[in-house]
Amino acid sequence: MDRNFRLIKTFIAVWILILCVFTAASPITSAGILDKIAKAYILYSEIQIDYNKSAAESPILPITRVKEIPVYIKYRVNGFYADEMVPYYKNIPNYINIYVEKTPGWCTAGILPPVLEAYTSTNWTTINATLTISVDENASAFLDGTIKIAVKVPLFGTIQGGIFHGDIRFIPGYLPLLRFDFPTGTSKTIEPRETANFDIEIENLGNAKTEVTCRVLDPPKGWTVDVTPSTTVGSKILGDNPKQSIQLVVKPPYDFGIHNDREVIQVVVTPSHFSDPNLKGEDYILSFAVQSRGFSTPGFELTLVLLALPIISITVKKHRGKENRSNRRKV
Repeated sequence: MDRNFRLIKTFIAVWILILCVFTAASPITSAGILDKIAKAYILYSEIQIDYNKSAAESPILPITRVKEIPVYIKYRVNGFYADEMVPYYKNIPNYINIYVEKTPGWCTAGILPPVLEAYTSTNWTTINATLTISVDENASAFLDGTIKIAVKVPLFGTIQGGIFHGDIRFIPGYLPLLRFDFPTGTSKTIEPRETANFDIEIENLGNAKTEVTCRVLDPPKGWTVDVTPSTTVGSKILGDNPKQSIQLVVKPPYDFGIHNDREVIQVVVTPSHFSDPNLKGEDYILSFAVQSRGFSTPGFELTLVLLALPIISITVKKHRGKENRSNRRKV
């Protein structure tokens, strides 16, 4: 028994000696072993970035609206001894930063809160944030946009940090926005038998090709009013011609008598998406004033001419007769 015990002690001593000699002769190898042991106790941060797809895919109307998209940041730590090390960080929060890294040129965005409080766990924990987006009139309708966000996790004890990136895709909506110019004015004074013509120039300030429909609102009784029923205007941001012209033609009543009639003609202009007529903008109401002033004799012009012809003929004959008698006297 004693002999066996001595053999075991000798065996252990020899191996300790060999290990010491090996360590002294190979310091680099020793450092590598210690480094591996140290790394085994390091924890690593992991981040997943997600967002509400339904909110992001709902079109954002340029200029007039701001969209909020919920963002979900999932956080956990991982490592060889994570289960043993995590309890040492219990109830101690780690503060991570979240920010917008890049946006399209026609979009502005911000995210709140900018600092998130995260507690260490080997299980995924979710922290909520809100991304706020607004787009201007240069955002092409229904063309996907991408916002890049970043999450920065600082070094926290033996928990390694890092910067994590994510993309949030969204859709700008259709902006039905028109501007009008009136090169021939918006008011005219004419005689009863004349016609008032108005030129209307339409410019599309929106972000998609637009169909424009026009109609006269409650035309006055006895007046004849015609307007170009529809036209199509392109979008400047798509490289198309954003301008078109339409005409309004107004003819006042032409019944017998003295006229001093004045009416305001209203034209309703409605923009809608060229590919989807159900996407309509608000109505524009354009007003034009026409004054009809003068004396009209409808249907009597020919009668007056026919009655005037005999009188003119008699007058001419009398004048010629006087000239002939005058010439004979001179002879």
